[in-house]
Amino acid sequence: MPYDALKNRILEARDHREESLRKVLAYCDNTVIFLSLNIPGGHKTPPGCHELFAWGARLLHTALPPLRPLYRSVDELGPWALFSTGSAPVRTKKAALAVEQTHPASRLLDIDVYRGDGVPVDRDALELPQRPCLICPEPARECIRLGRHNSGELLRRVHELLAPFRP
Repeated sequence: MPYDALKNRILEARDHREESLRKVLAYCDNTVIFLSLNIPGGHKTPPGCHELFAWGARLLHTALPPLRPLYRSVDELGPWALFSTGSAPVRTKKAALAVEQTHPASRLLDIDVYRGDGVPVDRDALELPQRPCLICPEPARECIRLGRHNSGELLRRVHELLAPFRP
């Protein structure tokens, strides 16, 4: 697929996800969890990603009972889902961070938490360091911005992390 077409499809997927989240937040008073994958590169659904996603969803259900599924889909960016929980937002974010640290591959999970009023509960709110890079211990945002790692390195790391989840 040509780069411009891929870029447009990714942007459309992001817009659809944001619109779905806005709709859920408009009627849901509980804490909302947005589960997705954080796969670098143009191919967002490498082998093993759906299995990793399902595993991550199961861990969330175990960590935050009762977790209520609200919406689930697959788009150009891969699988994603919205859940609600009666758990307090800070407790929910801490549980999400624990899931993200359960296994090296869970680093590819992206678990965002929103208060009932739509305000995100992020690492900054908990005074925690930024998410580390897939390759090095530096903050991921910094490595992305500075282009510290080439796409080959990143893709190799993603495939290593997903290896245990491939059927």
